[in-house]
Order: sequence, then structure tokens, then C-alpha cells
Amino acid sequence: MNSNNIRLASNKWSGWFNPHFDIGLHICPPSGKAISPRQRSGGRTGSRGSRPPAATGRKKGQSLIEVMVGLLVIIPIGLAAVDIVVLTNASQNNEEIAETAARAASTKPNAASATNAVQQIVERVTLNNVVQDLQIDDVNFDLGKGTVSVSLIMTVKMPVPFPNFSTVSCKAGAIQPIVSTPAPR
Repeated sequence: MNSNNIRLASNKWSGWFNPHFDIGLHICPPSGKAISPRQRSGGRTGSRGSRPPAATGRKKGQSLIEVMVGLLVIIPIGLAAVDIVVLTNASQNNEEIAETAARAASTKPNAASATNAVQQIVERVTLNNVVQDLQIDDVNFDLGKGTVSVSLIMTVKMPVPFPNFSTVSCKAGAIQPIVSTPAPR
């Protein structure tokens, strides 16, 4: 198609104030007479334009398949994000509980009372649908170093269980200086 076959066509009244302003590119056959969009589409106009009716059905079907495949990818990612948020929150809570238990144990004079203080902190924790269990892993009351270390294990049930990933154990530990023993003389 050369530039002689294309011309800019508009109606008699031009300008932005004319509500009937119609400007468009019309393809001119070698005869030089412009062809309107209605003539180009074979008399059909509207939303289908010059496409055959079967093309719209295929297009809708293709869009439906694209949406279905997209949802098959997006939904598992969203569900995994929910699990990650729950696991992160549970892990932070476990670290805070371990820190609180280590502080409580650091104020006690011996290992037995330090273990008892940690047990009391663990018993005060309320379990829910997500946090299934909280256990003491280790309490190390070391007078030689002047520190007490506490480690806890929290069992977390995932809200959206994936295969081999329905429960997770989070381990957290904390170390605090012993503040209950008097300084040597």
C-alpha cells in the first residue's frame, strides 16, 4: 500500500466544537474513492468489527483459560504467604518468651529455682489453634560464667497445611547475666 492509497477523511464540519466530528484514516482503492469502515467490514460494525463471530468465542475461551492458569499459580503463592506470616509471628513470640524466661531465671540463686521460674513462665503462655505446644529444651544456670541460658521449642500448626509441612518446630534461646548472686569478697 503506498501513500497515494491513504488519505485523511473528515466530514464537512471540522473542529473540536462539532459533535458530529468524524476523522479517520480511510484506505483508498486505486479508483481513488475512499472506503468507509462499514464497507471495509462487510457491513458489520460494532464491537466485533471485521472479525468473524467465531473469533470472539475463541478469544473468550482463551481469556478464561489464562485466568484459570493464573489462579492456579497465584492462589498457592498467597496460601504459602499466609503460612510464612504465621510462622514468622510464632517464631518472634517464641523468642520473646525465651527472653522473658531467661530474665526470670537470672534473678534466682540456684539452678533448681531458675528451672522452676522458667517452668512458671512457660505455663503462663496460652496455647491456641496455631501454637500447639511449648516445651523447655534446656536451662543452663552457669555460676562460673555468670550467665543463664534458656532454650524453648514451640510446635506451630500451619493454618494452610502443605504436604510434609503441617507442623513446624521453632527453637529459640536467650542468655542473660545472673543478677541474684552477690559479688565475691
